[in-house]
Amino acid sequence: MLEQPPASPLRPPAPASAGLLAQAPTCLPAETPLDMALAHLASAPSAAVLAEAGGEFVGILTERTAVQLTLGGLQYERLLGEVCSQPLLWCEAAESYVDVYERMLTRGVRHALVRAPDGQLAGILGESAILDRMGIEHFAHLDALEQIMTVRPHTLPVTASVDAVARTMREAHVGCVIAVDEDDTPAGVITTHDITRMLAAREDLAAVCLAARMSTPVIGLEADRPVIEAAQLMGIHRIRHVVVTRAGRIAGILSQHDIVRCLEHRYVEVLRRMISRQAEEIDAHRRLVAQGNLLDQLLSRTHELGLCLIEPHGDIRFANAATHQMLDIDGRAELVDRDDLARRLDDDSRPRLAALLGLAHGEAPVTLRAGGRAILARACPLGSGDILLILVDEQVAAEAGEWLGFSRHAFGAMGLPLVWANGSGRITMRNSAFDTLVGSAADTPLAQDLFSLLDDAHDLTRHAQPPGPDIRKRTGLRRPDGTTIPVELFFTRVHFCGECYVGGFVHDLSAQTRMELALHDTEERLVALLETSPDFIAVKDPASRWQMANTAGLRMYGLEDRDWRGRTNDELAALAPAPLDDMLRRCNDTDLRAWSQREPIRFLEALPRRSAPGVRHLDMIKTPIFDPDGQPKALMVVGRDISARIAAEQARQAAAGRLHSALSGMDDLMLIVDADRVVRDHYPNPAPTRFPFDHGVLIGKSLDALLPSPAADHLQRAQAALAHGDDVQSFDYRVDSAKGAQWFNARISRHEHVEDGGRGMTLMVRDTTRARQTTEALEQLRNTLEARVSERTAELEAALSELETFSYSLSHDLRAPLRAISGFSRLLATEFGNALPAGAGEYMARIRTAVDRMDRLIDDMLDLARLSRKPVQRERIDLTHMAKRIAEELDERDATRRVRWDIQPGMMARADPLLLHSVLDNLLGNAWKFTRDATAPCVRVYTCRDGDPTAFIVEDNGAGFDMNYADQLFQPFQRLHSPREFDGNGIGLATVQRIIRRHGGTISGESPDQGGALFRFTLGH
Repeated sequence: MLEQPPASPLRPPAPASAGLLAQAPTCLPAETPLDMALAHLASAPSAAVLAEAGGEFVGILTERTAVQLTLGGLQYERLLGEVCSQPLLWCEAAESYVDVYERMLTRGVRHALVRAPDGQLAGILGESAILDRMGIEHFAHLDALEQIMTVRPHTLPVTASVDAVARTMREAHVGCVIAVDEDDTPAGVITTHDITRMLAAREDLAAVCLAARMSTPVIGLEADRPVIEAAQLMGIHRIRHVVVTRAGRIAGILSQHDIVRCLEHRYVEVLRRMISRQAEEIDAHRRLVAQGNLLDQLLSRTHELGLCLIEPHGDIRFANAATHQMLDIDGRAELVDRDDLARRLDDDSRPRLAALLGLAHGEAPVTLRAGGRAILARACPLGSGDILLILVDEQVAAEAGEWLGFSRHAFGAMGLPLVWANGSGRITMRNSAFDTLVGSAADTPLAQDLFSLLDDAHDLTRHAQPPGPDIRKRTGLRRPDGTTIPVELFFTRVHFCGECYVGGFVHDLSAQTRMELALHDTEERLVALLETSPDFIAVKDPASRWQMANTAGLRMYGLEDRDWRGRTNDELAALAPAPLDDMLRRCNDTDLRAWSQREPIRFLEALPRRSAPGVRHLDMIKTPIFDPDGQPKALMVVGRDISARIAAEQARQAAAGRLHSALSGMDDLMLIVDADRVVRDHYPNPAPTRFPFDHGVLIGKSLDALLPSPAADHLQRAQAALAHGDDVQSFDYRVDSAKGAQWFNARISRHEHVEDGGRGMTLMVRDTTRARQTTEALEQLRNTLEARVSERTAELEAALSELETFSYSLSHDLRAPLRAISGFSRLLATEFGNALPAGAGEYMARIRTAVDRMDRLIDDMLDLARLSRKPVQRERIDLTHMAKRIAEELDERDATRRVRWDIQPGMMARADPLLLHSVLDNLLGNAWKFTRDATAPCVRVYTCRDGDPTAFIVEDNGAGFDMNYADQLFQPFQRLHSPREFDGNGIGLATVQRIIRRHGGTISGESPDQGGALFRFTLGH
């Protein structure tokens, strides 16, 4: 167990008073129409409206009450006083809000009325105000949201009606419903506040869709985030609920109520108070039980008491058998009057009897003697003027104790009601305490009939023979005002003059019943608080015996299935698995330290995990509780699992280390200054030498001394702009040195937090000398760009002119020799054909074929050059029509061939018509040519829209090509088939590629293994 010295034992911070947190009240007359009250409720800062009648507040209307009113349709004509909640919780303005909130939890309300010192209403205290009051120190114990969130939030599809939302809120008693999409992802949130605004506007909830009224976007956090982030979100967005998600799915919902009721200072304090209150209630209950035991013992001694009832004029109306026995009177004789009684006593006792009976009020018992027997006697005046003389043998009194039958406690201070009645139920004797209990005068008819006063009173006289069994039973006492109170009877039966009498003491159980109910309620609340808490919570007696513990705490120590109650730490260590047994033994040290210091102690305990490797870090708080006499009463132990917090702190430190490393290695200089422009820190440290600062210690120096004069002026203006709320400020400044001019850029941002009464700022300084030089060079290039463009344009025009001249030369200078070769070869064949040797004719034919091919090659080269120069003029083209027309021309070239053309209808494109015609002419011509040897030649033209832009495809089932040489397809004069197989000059696909590229498109070709070729091209946008 890791323990730290309790240098700062847990001391809850001095709580603010309820008056400081109270919000402005919204008060309306009770006769205000409901629609007007709802309108005020929608804008009330405390989310509540008070109803006032006759100068007093008679009820409160909250948003939850408004939602409950929607059951069966909202009746707007009703009045505020008719619908508002009646119970009101008042508190004093000087009270601690912690105490007030404890009462709010006990009463099950979320608002308290704050009374000012002058008795007037000062405001309304709600949970929102309490949460706003809390600082980050109050959330130190709250780890992840998943520990306190509601794990099963209520959801509805976005298509549901708002009326369905209100119905869910009424039935489930919740203040928020999450709207979800079809895939159960959160789409929005709707609360009682939203519905209240709709009710104030008299909207039909059944006609409004949830999607139209839900709040978007969803404000949410992952389940492993700390609670402080949720509280901050609630404050920023002024909301009361945050959706909790896990991997994008809904895991729960967190409300302000969830956070406030789990705050540590309230959590520990309320738990301690509940335990103290329970102990006090147990003590009070024990006193009531002891009082009942006293009466029980008194009842058990009744047969040894002598009872003698003496009327005002001295006649003895009744004397029981014990009286006859103590006075040694024959059972057949009767006592007649007080003189007859005196004669039965010794001479020296007669004056004492007269003095005892003559007193107005009963005093302490006196000793009388009769025949040598010492008898204790006491006179009890009754309300009717009669005197009840109680006699007891002195020896019996010594055994039973004076308190049993004669003490002031029994007959004096306790003021026990006493009553006797005859067999018909008529009350024959009663004391004033009984009249007070009944609440009626002794002469009223009801007060004279025991059967009318007590339930089941007829059973009291069923046994006729004395002494009969003593009677101790619980029943009800019906009072004349119509109320019935619980009582316990301590009765006995006697026979006198042939008639049965029953009577004795009546014990009022009202206080005991209230105490038992309060004790039961306290126990239930305490058990609920313990069992719903994920913390370790235990209560020990001064001997370190465990009296109470929650399931979560028992599970941490491996005691959930052990008989732990009433055992000490050492006894539990023998039951716990290792190494948890050692942890339990060490608890003795911290228990003793808490008792010796007489104040809470706080330490860290590392508890081995049972189901996973590693340890569980518990923030332990042990609070000793003492009774009013300063004696130890109980030790409350609370341990919160802060493993996630410690891991987060370690991660934060690692992140801080990485940030420090990153800042230390950055190229800029960051200066962190306070409101007085004094440097508090800087990164990197030390500052790089390229910055013109004194390279000693920068921390503690003023920016005015570090920056040059022009920069200081810029800084002052930037700081003034930030003070007025402007965004990040930036300026450039120049520093002249022996190295030349240096330029720097400074960016200034204002700190959000306040330190020492002012807001500091961050100054980022960057060396922009190289960037400035580059910018100047670019500016020079920009200034000369127009001249250079004109120069390049002239060069291009000259090149184009030369290309035109070359084309002309190519067309005329090359064609002249070709025409001569072709002409002379024809003359030679015509005039000297018969004289030529065998085989010369074939040579002449080859010469003419080569000349024709060269002529076509020149034409193709001229076309390629011409197409490269032609500007692209896009227009809408019916590509289907163009392809069909080219296909018809190809079919006309060879009437013997039958090619099936499959051209997709409706193909449209935006392109240059002349250039696109050249593309299709080349591609379809190649397809027609290379399908010459196919059994069933087929050419397809279609589109593919799997991308953007649309791709056009020309596909055939012809000879195809070798994919190993696919990279040569679009190179000029490259042929993948020999001239003997298929004619051509290798210019067509090069021309196609150049046209496609001029359109901003792409073209590619492929040849499947089964033969054929496929060309895919696009035309850009």
